[in-house]
Amino acid sequence: MNAPYRPIEPNASKASLAVHQPTTGQSQRIVAIGSVIGALAASACCVLPFVLFGLGIGGAWMGNLTAMAPYKPFFVILTAGLIGYGYYLRRRSASGSCESCIRPSSTLTSLAFWVAALLLALALVLPYAAPILLNV
Repeated sequence: MNAPYRPIEPNASKASLAVHQPTTGQSQRIVAIGSVIGALAASACCVLPFVLFGLGIGGAWMGNLTAMAPYKPFFVILTAGLIGYGYYLRRRSASGSCESCIRPSSTLTSLAFWVAALLLALALVLPYAAPILLNV
């Protein structure tokens, strides 16, 4: 059933009428999480098996990770876009005019962006560097 029509009260405050918008800190956290997940997905076909093998973790199931290889360009573009948008959000929040309304990004968010950038760089470089590193 549809809710009955209720006219807006003339004394209603703007805060009660506003739709919830995420704050800059929340947006940064969401983008940071998305960029780390995207970087893990981009590196799943190449970097992840190499790292797991280096840690001594292996098995026949690792061959299934190569099924992600055709999707690698999509994940690289997505991750690079999310990292760029996260950088934009960080710079925008740092250069705002309102000192009390802007909260600087947390160290954890910054760390997540650096981890995502490192994984993305490894995903792009490792296919070319692996033959040199492994003497193949």
